[in-house]
Amino acid sequence: MPGSAVAEIRRVRPIQPCSIQLEPTPSFSRRLDTLEFIRLEWTVRPLRLKEPFVIARARVHDVTTVFVRVGHDGIVGYGEARPAAYLGEDLSRVLTGLETVAAEGLLGTDPYDLPRIHDRLAGHGVAHPARAGLDAALHDLAGRRSKTPVYRLLRLGRGRLRSMRTVSLGDPDTMARQAEAMPRYAPLKVKLGGGDGLDGHRLAAVRAAGPHRLCVDANGAWSLDEALDLLPALRERGVWMVEQPLAPGDPAGPSLRARCRLPVVLDEECRDASDLPRARERGHGVNVKIGKCGGLLPALRMIRRARELGLRVMLGCHLETGLGIGAAAHLTALADAADLDGNLLLAADPWIGPLWRRGRQLPRRAPGLGVRPRRTWA
Repeated sequence: MPGSAVAEIRRVRPIQPCSIQLEPTPSFSRRLDTLEFIRLEWTVRPLRLKEPFVIARARVHDVTTVFVRVGHDGIVGYGEARPAAYLGEDLSRVLTGLETVAAEGLLGTDPYDLPRIHDRLAGHGVAHPARAGLDAALHDLAGRRSKTPVYRLLRLGRGRLRSMRTVSLGDPDTMARQAEAMPRYAPLKVKLGGGDGLDGHRLAAVRAAGPHRLCVDANGAWSLDEALDLLPALRERGVWMVEQPLAPGDPAGPSLRARCRLPVVLDEECRDASDLPRARERGHGVNVKIGKCGGLLPALRMIRRARELGLRVMLGCHLETGLGIGAAAHLTALADAADLDGNLLLAADPWIGPLWRRGRQLPRRAPGLGVRPRRTWA
């Protein structure tokens, strides 16, 4: 399987003056008459974690990601296409999608017409992580072209939400030590769903470790009875939110929503905006990830629709580098909660990502995504 590839899509007709088309409409416009081609490259990179990352469905020591670079008229933009095997979109599917983009010329001749590009990507079945990497790279390109940070390009504020820090699933003492090592101001996402009857003890140990604000995430491992049995302990320990308590599609979802006094936020069973009407019947909010829904533009659409339906919004991430986290950071002004610590779990991050300031992933004020490779991008 190739580790890198290059494609050049040559212009076949004059390009008319246009502006990048995003939602909401950004303040960026320029003539494109002199542009001759689009250059698309990607490279595969393995990433080691500082410590094993353990959740109900997996124990992870390392991950593989894909970096995407789009060049246009002497300017380049970067994005991350992190495979998500749990969604059926593994590395092979991501690379196949990028190869399709190159072979079919799906970026077209106008890299700033993102709605049309997304329509073409969806029509050819390009994997969501590949779409996300391309989308981020095109946003980065547009911001660099206009010398504007992406959050300003989107007419958003510079969000200042504190990001949750993750406490991996383990025995109660190990989880308590993880929590003790976190700054006291950091909200914690506590991974539960051990299937051994110890989740209550795990939560008690983490609670005793400090005054952190707590969210718990079972990654779909609980049954309805387990969830209901744990609810009193969750409230007693000051938990403010429960993420994906039941497996995606569990018919007990609406029943739990009706009986749970804590907000239930859905992750694995809510990929994009099309899932939101059903999500409203099963939870109180959704975890929006640009790598899951297909990029910044789909995330904006998803957040807008979630608000229309009265749903809360968490902005989340996968285990990814500062490149992927740096893209998501530009949307934090739109969220109720943020879980953007994926790059902090890596042994070495090849990207200089967003500013990490007292628990906040702040988008940089530099043009585009504001991120850059530490050495060579590949």
